Amino acid sequence: MEYLRSRYQILFNDCSNQCIRPASRLPAWPLSIAAILRGAYHEGRSKANSTEEAVMNDGLTRDEYDALEQIRKGAHGRVTACVARNTKRLAGLKYIAYEKNGGLSLTEKGQQTLFIRNCIEGLRAVASDPGAKLAADVAMFLGKKGHVSARPAGDGYDITEKGRESLADIDSSAT
Repeated sequence: MEYLRSRYQILFNDCSNQCIRPASRLPAWPLSIAAILRGAYHEGRSKANSTEEAVMNDGLTRDEYDALEQIRKGAHGRVTACVARNTKRLAGLKYIAYEKNGGLSLTEKGQQTLFIRNCIEGLRAVASDPGAKLAADVAMFLGKKGHVSARPAGDGYDITEKGRESLADIDSSAT
């Protein structure tokens, strides 16, 4: 039994006595770019095929993404209706956490999800308009992964073949 506990993570569930999941199957950040771009941004609530996709694909809606973005920017005073509507689900999925003073803050999972969404939106923006402006961290990430390349004139980015394939994969898995 000790071997089993060291090899597996035991999670207790309301429906069954125990659910055993291999610890080696738990994903570590950063996920591979293919898994990030394939499973991060789904509008529907479909089941994910792999463990990497399951972490990043909780089927968040645009409203929930907007709430995450508003929490990231920081709420001054009262929370917005968007944040109030989505707080319970986002806290349950571990995207946000309550602070000691009662405020809301993003968890590491929430920050990663927003970053991945920004990368996908940046890749789409470059695909439609090569002169589109990208945030510095997004441009650096997509450049290092080989999805975009800087233009020689320095006035934007060009999408690479790898970037086009990733966008095609994202679009095919989102529908």
